[in-house]
Amino acid sequence: MAISIIVLDSSALNVAISKLVVELDTTLSVIQGIIVLYLLILGIFGELTTSIEAS
Repeated sequence: MAISIIVLDSSALNVAISKLVVELDTTLSVIQGIIVLYLLILGIFGELTTSIEAS
């Protein structure tokens, strides 16, 4: 379940990249870095939640 949420979330973020660049008045590389960090954190918490539920 957590993986499907991460995939949907990353897809939505990838679609919104150009809008984020304009709205936040920044560069593409900054937005991509933020998205990568966000998805890594989301993946870690998703894995932790799955591990806790399994035990």
